[in-house]
Amino acid sequence: MKIIKNKIFQWAKYLFCFLFFPRKFMQIADDLEHKRTIRLRKAIRQSFIIVLCCFIISLILALTTSVPTQVVFWLGIIGTGIILWATLGYLGWEIQSWKGETLPEQINRMWFRVLYIVGTLLLFISILFNIIR
Repeated sequence: MKIIKNKIFQWAKYLFCFLFFPRKFMQIADDLEHKRTIRLRKAIRQSFIIVLCCFIISLILALTTSVPTQVVFWLGIIGTGIILWATLGYLGWEIQSWKGETLPEQINRMWFRVLYIVGTLLLFISILFNIIR
């Protein structure tokens, strides 16, 4: 049990360094992981910005428009369904090449992002309309 606690503490420390002390994390990671770490930080930053933009757009729509309760309900269901579709439909290892730059891989990533953004936007709209009313 002590080994598991030590591992959890170690991974929590790595995550904390990754998020708040990137230089310290780079010292922990070796040179091969340097590019991957930069890509991961960029991906986390971009995903946060996308979610924040979806939230702001939804908030603006919720404050400026009026939508019937039944429509808001269905927007929530549709948004959740789209997010589930994106998550369950994402192909990872099945189509992965060495470099990860083939056309099917690029389309797969783009399709996943588009579905996830649309689903997130609809879900935020549904939630914010219910809160603001």
